[in-house]
Amino acid sequence: MFHHAHLAPKPEHARMALAIHAAAYVSINALLAIIDLRTGTDTWFQWPLLGWGAGLAWHALVVSRHVGLFASPGARRPTAQRGR
Repeated sequence: MFHHAHLAPKPEHARMALAIHAAAYVSINALLAIIDLRTGTDTWFQWPLLGWGAGLAWHALVVSRHVGLFASPGARRPTAQRGR
């Protein structure tokens, strides 16, 4: 795992970073596909899709191995929600 515990990201931060990465991947690659399909005869949008997809897959693998992709059902909730 991490050699220096003080440098390890909190699980919720790691999962949020992955979610932001995935949202950027989907939205930007959709825009690139639209631009490519409307402007040219040669399609090229698959190359950034594949390259960035590999990076996103690696990011997901690292997060899943270190903190898990989903919060555990018994995870602590913020104090404001405990009484409900």
